[in-house]
Amino acid sequence: MEIVFLSVSLFFTALMFLISSRFTRRNVLFSVFVPDAFVEHDIIKTIKAKYQRSIILLAVISTLIFIVISLFASKNIMLLAFIIILHLIIIGGIIAFKNAHDLLKTKKHQLNWMKDIKVVKATDTSLITEDNKLPDYLFLIQLIAYIIAMIFVAINYDKIPNTIATHWGINGKADGYSEKNIWTVFEIGIIGIVMLGILWGSSKGVSFFNSTINPANKKASVEHSKQTKFLNQLVVHVISFAMTILFILILIRPIIYGKDYLPNTIINALLVIMILVGIIGIIMQVNEDKKFRMAVHETDKAPYYNDDNYVWGLFYYNKEDNNVWVPKQSDFGMTLNMARPVSWFIMFMLVVFPLIPVIIMLLFTN
Repeated sequence: MEIVFLSVSLFFTALMFLISSRFTRRNVLFSVFVPDAFVEHDIIKTIKAKYQRSIILLAVISTLIFIVISLFASKNIMLLAFIIILHLIIIGGIIAFKNAHDLLKTKKHQLNWMKDIKVVKATDTSLITEDNKLPDYLFLIQLIAYIIAMIFVAINYDKIPNTIATHWGINGKADGYSEKNIWTVFEIGIIGIVMLGILWGSSKGVSFFNSTINPANKKASVEHSKQTKFLNQLVVHVISFAMTILFILILIRPIIYGKDYLPNTIINALLVIMILVGIIGIIMQVNEDKKFRMAVHETDKAPYYNDDNYVWGLFYYNKEDNNVWVPKQSDFGMTLNMARPVSWFIMFMLVVFPLIPVIIMLLFTN
């Protein structure tokens, strides 16, 4: 059952790259601006079809490779293979996107699609500085809860069985055990605190820097910026609270429930809550983006439409832009300006650092 779940996760993760084959911001495809007159051009259809075939092939091959490995390898090797293949899928998706971007950009210049079309700078970051709408002490409350839970576990350390469950199947029954030691007892609390710090950083990321405001429609742009920050922080806070309850419950589980029992109903309910909150947040943000696009004049061209500001069509790099966070081409959320040194630190904390506890768990779990 676990193999099926992980295989399906890999398959649909790869298919998510198909979303990138749609037009965003009315005229942007693969981070390349396409004038209205060429949106239905045969070249556009050909490039989109080629990209979609590549992604489907990537999804099928990566899933089959994982299934084969899982059938003949140990559980630790299976989990390690899942992590490696997941990252390879992301790399493969990036390469496919880059190829589509390069091909479309080349055709655009060869056929001179931008003749008589001027791309203008239509943003001003000095128009708004928005503070956090949701206070940081909400994260502090969760940190205190972790500390209290870890103190409780430390006081009752002798009551914990010498062998404790460290992994459960989808049915809630334990199928992996480890000898009791400081790491196996407290690891979930430590990982939870690390995840809490990452979520706190994500919440602060959208409020540390000025928002990019469109002077063509300042009122709609300011309102969109405020609502985006509020929705992003609200989703992060709700997921954070659910995750904190989940991790603390697993942390104190050996003391309250004994060797291997897991309150499966509560665990599943918390997981469902986190998934639903994420989905609802995406829907609400998409609606806000639609309202904003309807309010902005059709001919408006922000600097982020400039194809040359994107490396591989994906990574925003503009030394003339002082912003660290800039709007994504997808019209949803923000991305980093990699021309700013702090962006590299944020990227490390969000992408590389979370892998460290996962690798440690794989190395030390029996």
